[in-house]
Amino acid sequence: MSANLSQCPAYLKPGAELDIVLDGADGTLHVVIDHPVLPFTSSQVIVARLVSKSPHTPCKLALGSNVILKIFDPRFLKRRGPDDDEQPWSYEAELEGFKRHKGQLTRWCRTQHPDILGMDKWEEFYFLRMSSDHAAEVEAYRRLRPLQGRGVPVFYGSGTLDLTHTAPPRAFSPRLILLEQITDAVDLADIDPLLLHAPLVEALLETVGALGPLGVAHGDLNFTNYLFTPARSPRRAVLIDFADSVCRAPGASDEEWAREVEEHGVVRETRVRLAMRFAVAGVRVPECCRHDIPDLVDRDTMMQPTPTFPPPPMTEALVAGL
Repeated sequence: MSANLSQCPAYLKPGAELDIVLDGADGTLHVVIDHPVLPFTSSQVIVARLVSKSPHTPCKLALGSNVILKIFDPRFLKRRGPDDDEQPWSYEAELEGFKRHKGQLTRWCRTQHPDILGMDKWEEFYFLRMSSDHAAEVEAYRRLRPLQGRGVPVFYGSGTLDLTHTAPPRAFSPRLILLEQITDAVDLADIDPLLLHAPLVEALLETVGALGPLGVAHGDLNFTNYLFTPARSPRRAVLIDFADSVCRAPGASDEEWAREVEEHGVVRETRVRLAMRFAVAGVRVPECCRHDIPDLVDRDTMMQPTPTFPPPPMTEALVAGL
């Protein structure tokens, strides 16, 4: 982590103190940074400890608890500029963009590009992108309340990071969400397939199968967004990172939403990723992963001897897509 701290501003380094203004006049939280999860890519993931909170706040996070801050600050986007060319952040450019968007999420869809919109500055595009990601995560977690604490992290709330007194100055304060810290976790890319026992796999498939009926379609099913904990003897499977998710629109018919869910293929894609993990390791694909993917599971007839794996790595508790 220390090798990457140079990209981290002072207010996000270990020991720094921050105030978070919760949405809806729900009060203020005061936290101390434990450590940032580096490198930053899209959002910024920070492990923090809650020191104090406003009286009567509805936030259920207990004092002294660790929490994940997932911050949607365009300043730290990994790719800034057309064709990934370097487009370094500056206060002047951010201020110019703020004069147009005024901190509001407007006229945005994911296919829009600054050139198409006729923007002469990129900062508005960055702001709108990150604000869209924040809005998507908040709505997804609210709809997935029945799964929180089991198949998805607990969502403790949404708010704004108070950067009014930081240096260099900022034109606006970025949005964030507060999530359960999933400790001692390993992702699907690194887990020993022999640890993926049937009840664990079935629980994960139950989670992804529940997304559609709850009005959510996950949009970023990469291997690192499936977490298993504890790492060496997993008993819980957790799906993370809903920044690219799509939620059922008001007024959408059952047929329209069913098509949307089918297009995202969350259940099938999860089965495919699990089956790939087993097949590549030469381990028999479990029955619950075989539905609708015969091209992968037919190789079971030529199954190789069960391989020996080193212990899985102890990965950072990432409840965000980095």
